[in-house]
This record gives sequence, structure tokens and C-alpha cells, in this order.
Amino acid sequence: MGRPSGAICLRGKGILVLVMAVVGLSMTSTGLAQPANSPWAQYGQDAACQRRSDHTGPLARPAVRWHFATSDLVYASPVLAEDGTVYVGSYDQNLYAISPAGAEVWRLALPARARNSVAVSASGVIYYLDAASASDGLLTAISSSGAELWSVAAPNGDRGAPVIGPDGTVYAGGSSSSVADELQAYDASGSMLWSTAFPKHTESTPAIGADGTVYIGAETGKLYAVESGGSVLWEFAISGRCVGSAAVGSDGTIYAGGQNGDFHAINPQGQAVWTFSDPDAIYTSPAIGADGTIYFAATDAVYALNPDGTLKWKQEEVSHTHGGVLIDDAGRVYAARNADIFAYDSDGSELWSYNVGTTVYSSLTMGADGTLYFGAGDGVYALTPEPTTIGLLALGGVALLRRSKA
Repeated sequence: MGRPSGAICLRGKGILVLVMAVVGLSMTSTGLAQPANSPWAQYGQDAACQRRSDHTGPLARPAVRWHFATSDLVYASPVLAEDGTVYVGSYDQNLYAISPAGAEVWRLALPARARNSVAVSASGVIYYLDAASASDGLLTAISSSGAELWSVAAPNGDRGAPVIGPDGTVYAGGSSSSVADELQAYDASGSMLWSTAFPKHTESTPAIGADGTVYIGAETGKLYAVESGGSVLWEFAISGRCVGSAAVGSDGTIYAGGQNGDFHAINPQGQAVWTFSDPDAIYTSPAIGADGTIYFAATDAVYALNPDGTLKWKQEEVSHTHGGVLIDDAGRVYAARNADIFAYDSDGSELWSYNVGTTVYSSLTMGADGTLYFGAGDGVYALTPEPTTIGLLALGGVALLRRSKA
């Protein structure tokens, strides 16, 4: 474990962003942030990185609700505040706040291209980990109006997003010439609670278990488990670099894939439960359905596995996806390949596909109304279920329901 606290630098223009409420900083008595109560407040939807929405996605081919243009591609996955505001960074070196209707609310200049998602707290604070240089990073706090509040030296955030844990601790991992290859934990004021060093830099967004254990993959080809005080509990050898984030199931099982193609289920003690070895390289994060089905995208297909590690189905139509899969409340699967968005039923049968017209670079996220948000080559898109109208016709005192396309 390293330094007990971090030096805070108040800034006027943006580098790495932790967004906080404009009026006052709402936090717990322990000084910790709390995750926003929104449909998708951080990269993996929740701290466990299960990538599962509690809402129903589009059942039929959707329509573009809006397109927000940027001057360069958007690689980061959008996240949502409680009021529906969309936060996302772009390769054009800006962090954007976009209204639910698709209009720009504000933008904040960044020192480097944005690759990672932000994390939004219950008080409206946005946490963003960015690369201030080729080897150093900053974790910055920004108010919901776009004003920077503070920033601290942190690991290079080029490969992993910050995460707000169940207890409100903010975690950031990466590499840096000044702070070594570390996982760091912060409170809501930017004070460092602890840091843990690794032999090589971490490459994924942390996933947090219900007991506060932090799981993070590194360039060493290992998945590390770090207890809530910063001590390493165990390490597990993944086949190849562990680029995608792990996901933690409701029973505490940890799921992670490696660059060499093996997909692992690991118990909380760090022991292998099973290994599935069919896929090609895995660069994305898995998702966990409410029934325990595990989904992940490899370079050759999207896979659905039963909780015992046996194959449930395999869909080769979606290969070489840039982002991981998203699961809705009924186990339907949403994923992107090149310029196409695909939706599959829980049995793997295709529901629909939609061509965006430009490459989709980010993972998908979902709003409470089923709208899908994602970053692409020319900006941010919102795809919404096509609306329907239910009309009442009174004929002879009898009301008849008529369902028609709006």
C-alpha cells in the first residue's frame, strides 16, 4: 500500500473529470461519494460491472431519436445522470453534457483524447480518469454545470474508467511515471485512501464485489483481487492480457476473459470454478443476466454460457465487436459490429439489426425507456424504440383499443 492521501489541485480548465454538484458537495458522513440512482451511472452499469439494465430494450427495429455530432470519433461509452443528462468524452478532447433531447448543455476541454466513461455520483458529481500525458493521468472533479472543482495526480486513464463502489469509494487504476502502476482509492474530496502497486499497468476498469473486494486485470495476464483496505488477496492467471473488465455475479463468482481466448469463472477465494476454451481473443467485458447466464463478445462471436460453463448459444454474426454486450431485463442481448447494432432474444435468435452508417466504437448503454446510447465515428447516437399509439374508439358506448404506429 502506498500514500495515504493525494495532493489536490484546483483547476480552471479540464483534464480529468470528477463531476460534483454545483451547490455544495453531497456526501456521506464518511466523506465518500455515492453512485447516482440512474439507469446507467458508470461504465458497467453498476460497480459489479454486470452490464445488465433493469429496463426493457427495443423489441423491434428502433429509430434514431437524435444524433449529437462531434469533430472526432467517440470511443467512450455514454453514461446517464438521474435527470437523463448524457455525459460522454470524445477523441476531439472534449467532455460533453447532452440533454435528454440531444442538445449540448456544456462542453469541457480535455488535455487528451477521451477513451473512458465517466462515473456519476448521487450528488451529480462526475468522475473522469484521463491521460494528462503519455504516462500520467489526472482524476478531476467537475460540477453538474461543467465547472472543474479539483484534480489529483492519478494513473494514466487510457484503458480503464473510474468506478464508484457500493460504499462510495472511487477507484482508479492504470500506469504512470510518477505514481507507478497502481490501483488507487479516493474519497469524495479527492483524498487518497490507499494505493496498491502492481508489476505492470492495469488494463481494465475495476469491478467491485458486494464485500468491497476490487477485481482488476493487468498486463501481466493476471486478475488481481484487492480487499477494501488495499491489500492484494490473490492473483489468478488469465490466458493472455486481461483487457476487458471482470464482472461479479450475485453469488460472488468472478467472470473474466483473456486475450488468448479462455473465459474463466473464479470463486471469491481465487480458485477456478470452470474454464470455457472455445472462443478466439476476448477484449471486452462480460455481462451477467438475471438468471445467471453469462454473455461475452470474442473476436469470432458473441457467446452465452450457462452458469455451469456450458455453451447456451453462439452467435457468429456479431464478431470483432468494439464494445461488450448489453443485457436488458428479459435477457435480450444488444451488441455492435462495425456500423451495425444487433439485438438477440434470450435464446440467441435475432430480433433486429440497424445500420448506423458509421462505425460504432463504444459499448452500448441503456436508458429507463429502453433508449440505446453509444459512441460512433461521427458522434453520439440515441436509438429509441419506435413509439406506438393506443387510441380509444367509442362505438355504441363500447370502448375499443386500437394499437397503431405513431
